[in-house]
Amino acid sequence: MLKLAPSIVAAIVAFGPVQATRAQDDDEADRDNTRRCVALRRLKKTRVVDDLHVLFFMRGSDIYVNRLSSACNGLRREGRFSYRNFAGQLCEGDHIRVLRSDTWDLGGGIACRLGTFRQVEEEEADSLMKDPAPVPVSRPLPMPTPDPVGGDETGDDEE
Repeated sequence: MLKLAPSIVAAIVAFGPVQATRAQDDDEADRDNTRRCVALRRLKKTRVVDDLHVLFFMRGSDIYVNRLSSACNGLRREGRFSYRNFAGQLCEGDHIRVLRSDTWDLGGGIACRLGTFRQVEEEEADSLMKDPAPVPVSRPLPMPTPDPVGGDETGDDEE
C-alpha cells in the first residue's frame, strides 16, 4: 500500500476544489460568450461603433464586441485606432489609441482601455452599427457662489 505524506494529501485535497472552481469559471465564461483576449492572427477587421464600443471581426465567422472601460473621446468621430502588441493578442485592460486625422503622429492619440470581449451574432453586430448605444453624459453639480474675500463693501481696507 502506498503511503502519502500528510503535506501531499493536504495539497491534493486543496487542489481539487481549485480545479473545480476554474472549470466552473470557464463554463460561465462560455455561457455568456465573453473572453478576456482575442488572437491578432485571427483578426480580419475592426469597426468603431461609438465612443464606447468596437466590433472585432475574426477570420471565420466570429464577431466580438468590446465595451471599453469608459467612453473614449473622439473614437467615433475619427473611426480608427492603433495599438501596440507584443504577445499576439489584444486583451481586456490593453490600451488602444485614437488615430486623429489631423496629425501623422500614430502614437499620440487619446489612450482608451479595452473591456471584456463578448461574442455576438452578425444580426446583433448589424444592429449595433445601425443604432449605437448612447454614451452617458456627465452632468457635474453646479458650483456654489463663492463668499467675498477680504475688505469691506466700500473697498476701504483701513481699520
